[in-house]
Amino acid sequence: MSAEREECYIELVLTDAGEEIQTSVKGYDTAVDFPAVAETTPSERPWLEYGLGGAVLEDEFIKLYVTTVATDYIVAANCKISVPVTSQNLTTGSVSSRVLTAINFDELLAAGSTGIPCTAGVRTYLGKHKVGAKQIVKLGNYTAKNNLDKSNGRVLMVTYDDTA
Repeated sequence: MSAEREECYIELVLTDAGEEIQTSVKGYDTAVDFPAVAETTPSERPWLEYGLGGAVLEDEFIKLYVTTVATDYIVAANCKISVPVTSQNLTTGSVSSRVLTAINFDELLAAGSTGIPCTAGVRTYLGKHKVGAKQIVKLGNYTAKNNLDKSNGRVLMVTYDDTA
């Protein structure tokens, strides 16, 4: 059996270290924002604006929430998640860009091949990525902010279920 695409509304949420203040900064309707061609063609993906939501500081979190159309299990290994971020090391001052994938979010990774159960129409927590010590992270890719033809500034968040 193979995994099947699970259409949903998926949100990027920023939160403080105590997880008391949560701010939803961007949401996507996967059926509209990520057509099938976007999975293989980066130029068809939307931009994730650099610095959207402000800086995420040491020990703070970037979280994912999903509201699926159907009831099913979301499995990290099958998902196509690419969230560009830019990190600054506060000790060295160096700035680097990278991409967070499904395995960078704790609950998705921990769920393994079983996946995270999602009920149709119910907002479900998929996991969080913790900003490391002596780091500041911003959503988006700093190197792409002035050069919009770079694919590394584009976001893709498509969830897949456990089996078809």
